Amino acid sequence: MSEESVEIVRRLFAAHARRDMTAIAEMYDPSIEWEDVSGLWGDWGVRRGRDGVREAFASWFKAFEDVTFTAEDFFDAGEHVVVATRLRGRGRGSGLEVDQRITLVWTVNDRRVTHVRGYRDRSDALEALGLSRSPGNVEQYRRAAQAFNEGDLDSLLAVMDPEVEAYPRLAPIEGGYSGHDGVRRWFESLSTAFPDFHSVVVDVRDLGHLTFAELRNRGRGAGSDTPFEQSSWHVAEWRDGKCIRWQVYSTRGEALDAVGLSE
Repeated sequence: MSEESVEIVRRLFAAHARRDMTAIAEMYDPSIEWEDVSGLWGDWGVRRGRDGVREAFASWFKAFEDVTFTAEDFFDAGEHVVVATRLRGRGRGSGLEVDQRITLVWTVNDRRVTHVRGYRDRSDALEALGLSRSPGNVEQYRRAAQAFNEGDLDSLLAVMDPEVEAYPRLAPIEGGYSGHDGVRRWFESLSTAFPDFHSVVVDVRDLGHLTFAELRNRGRGAGSDTPFEQSSWHVAEWRDGKCIRWQVYSTRGEALDAVGLSE
């Protein structure tokens, strides 16, 4: 049921993105309860029932324009789905830009969402679910992806071995990068070329000492109004909780070949 729950939550985010209120209502249980304990969403508090949730979102869209909710990562937590979410918008009249990250924990029963709870930090959400144990390789990968999206280079390097070997997408042309200094140069170069580049973790698999991840990347080039969207596949090697090597592939087939698997 957990994989099905993840797919239901994915469809809900897609429905929110296109403002399809009919589809949204059908995926929420009539007794849906949505609560915010992050303190980031003002007077949201606890909203109950479809009408309560609808009214809460209506107040958001009344106060802000150009509102987007982007799911940056889906984590299957058994009975729950943990989603790292980015909220962006602009205040109507004030022009104030809002850019927040919040972690939402979704509970799905009988193919409908029955409960949602918002947390300020991912660690708070995982602790509430009893998942605050020492992280495995998959969780470390997710932490790295979150740090990357937040532009937090220090946290990104914290999950990498000091002698990490990195091979990003253009490595066949530019060569790889070695150590924290190399990763720092790659990170700064990418940030300069694509200031709003971010990645959504579609899926990440545990292959023992390796992780295999599919990402969907979006952004715009510096000085360009033309957006791009592309997929990539990452293979990372881990030792003692630290990434010692990672490589990016343009196709799923190439990535699978690299780890000795097939479609």
